[in-house]
Amino acid sequence: MVDIAMVSAALTSIKTATDVARLIKDGEKQLDQAEFKLKLADLIGNLADARIEIASITELLAAKDAEIRSLQAQLELKDNLIWEEPFYWKITDGQRDGPFCQQCFDASNKLIRCIGKGNIQGVWNCHTCKNTVVDDTFKN
Repeated sequence: MVDIAMVSAALTSIKTATDVARLIKDGEKQLDQAEFKLKLADLIGNLADARIEIASITELLAAKDAEIRSLQAQLELKDNLIWEEPFYWKITDGQRDGPFCQQCFDASNKLIRCIGKGNIQGVWNCHTCKNTVVDDTFKN
């Protein structure tokens, strides 16, 4: 989870790197070679820390975006799904699509299309859960 501490750590690293860079720039003539190398190493280290923190934040934000897209798709599906016993139907542009297996959707939130059983009208099979459903159009 992206939290204030991660963002704060990245900003602190960037601020420290900026301060070190300013010190190197302003005190170039006053620093001896050893101090200069030490400050330059500090600068590189702080920039590397900031880069790592920002990469972590970017990765977490990408995961959150993917989760948001998934939740939006689930919400849209639920908004476009109707239950007409014994099936679920998906409504797209005013047209019914389906039927979909009630057991598969209720158990695992998956839309699995039911397949008609050959030439027997009103008998439907789900090839995932192996459920057979008879609707009100079934004739003996």
